[in-house]
Amino acid sequence: MQKVIDNLKEKGLIINDEINTIEYLEYNTTWQLLKPSREMFKGFQNGKYNNLTFDDIRMGGLVNFYYSRAFEILIKTFEHQIKVYLSRIYSLKNKVDKQKINNDIKLYIEKKQKKFINKINEIEKTLKNPNFEFFQLYDYYYLSDLIAIYNNIFKEKKFIEPKINNIRNKVSHHDNLLYFDTKQKLKPVQEREQVQEKILNTIFSDTWSEEKYETKKYIKKNYNKFLLTEQIYLIDLVHYFLSKNDCTFKMKKYVFNDFIRELEKSIKYYQKLNCTNEWLDEIFIIIMKYELYLNI
Repeated sequence: MQKVIDNLKEKGLIINDEINTIEYLEYNTTWQLLKPSREMFKGFQNGKYNNLTFDDIRMGGLVNFYYSRAFEILIKTFEHQIKVYLSRIYSLKNKVDKQKINNDIKLYIEKKQKKFINKINEIEKTLKNPNFEFFQLYDYYYLSDLIAIYNNIFKEKKFIEPKINNIRNKVSHHDNLLYFDTKQKLKPVQEREQVQEKILNTIFSDTWSEEKYETKKYIKKNYNKFLLTEQIYLIDLVHYFLSKNDCTFKMKKYVFNDFIRELEKSIKYYQKLNCTNEWLDEIFIIIMKYELYLNI
């Protein structure tokens, strides 16, 4: 650990209390989990910290920790709801339709995972079971698979944008949801605009007030600055699924109360930060603004 501390100091990170810093990195987190938060600060450039302090980085880590916790609540809720929804829809199908779905699922798995022969054999055996229920497949699927099955096999009217799986991956791998690589090479403008339209056209399903319309335009205008669209989309998607019936409507209140509670913790620590990048302010402004428009 001392080597890590020495290396950070050589790169310009100010560490006022080495003993407490070492203890923090050994018992509270690791540097690998903490360092993505350095991207939030103007002072971090080209691998140099330029007199940022370890306390700055630690506080930034707390901002990202609670922000990620907020979206972890939503992504897990969505994953649960899509499983419940697919199981319910499957159970209502007649025998012929169920068999067609089973065949489509088998083809999907074979196409996607040709290398995993054992897995295909297990799924094929499960599908042939006369008492098969859709939920038995959940052990084999990632969220991206569930979304693909929802969109392509059940052919539901509301298309689910697969890009929200990016949030699930970032949360699972302790990545920084507030990170935006300003050095990344953007796709050509026309292609980027097509992606924007595809996502944004599926995001806001409600009747729009003038204020909500302005928010949508603002998000679209700033899409090139930071990749916030997927997070807004997830908020709307969970809101959509939990508004489908009285039972889930009650659940919606608790889910979003938990989401907002974690978000407010993130904002509390963010307000204590110094010298952050401007786009962080805009992220929090948009997220909180959109949350108010949901009328939760």
